[in-house]
Amino acid sequence: MKTAAVWNVGLAALGALIGAGGYGQAILEGIRKADNGLLLEGALPAIVLALLVQVLFDLLERRVVSKGLRKASG
Repeated sequence: MKTAAVWNVGLAALGALIGAGGYGQAILEGIRKADNGLLLEGALPAIVLALLVQVLFDLLERRVVSKGLRKASG
């Protein structure tokens, strides 16, 4: 579930390809105009959001999954 949530954040940027806007719009415009600054305006917030989702799921996992199960899985 954690992996799927992070993937969804990343794939949401692709919504700009069908006109949905969001961070993907800045990424696509940056690519089209060869403007790294504009590309980063969309990419950095998307990266931060994906990392935040990862951290939140990690914290949730620590609270919900017992120590014994976490230890057994790895």
